[in-house]
Amino acid sequence: CCESRRACTKRTCGFRLFQKLKQYLKDQLAQTKSGKLIRMLLYQAPVETASIAVPLLLAYIRSENLPVVLLVTVQSWTCTSHAALVNLRRTSDVVMQTEGFASRIHYPPPAEFRHLHGLLLLPKVSTVTASGAIGGGHFADMTMSKRP
Repeated sequence: CCESRRACTKRTCGFRLFQKLKQYLKDQLAQTKSGKLIRMLLYQAPVETASIAVPLLLAYIRSENLPVVLLVTVQSWTCTSHAALVNLRRTSDVVMQTEGFASRIHYPPPAEFRHLHGLLLLPKVSTVTASGAIGGGHFADMTMSKRP
């Protein structure tokens, strides 16, 4: 995260990532038409850094009512801090996990799954964001009261 050779803490890296992403968003919004959706992908983001940067970025996006969709992918098995992973999941509107059958050594997948390579799990799906619950509303809110 740091261009210089000095050591950075994970917190400092998280704040720097937030600043870079915020500036990137400002640049993209200046270049695009008003109301055009911007999609951002943070591919294999370090969990500890993302757990600091993503909540700040989402707060900025929601406070400015920006047309931005953010997708963050992490490798949870490389995470050294379980608290950071929990924090990142709590911040997210949707959490998706994959479970591959190739990693099952001690017990095989059920017979009905023999033609599949794995499962996609959705442990969290929130159609109402915090901004919508407060009454602010966000372009991504599908319903204002409850899940469909």
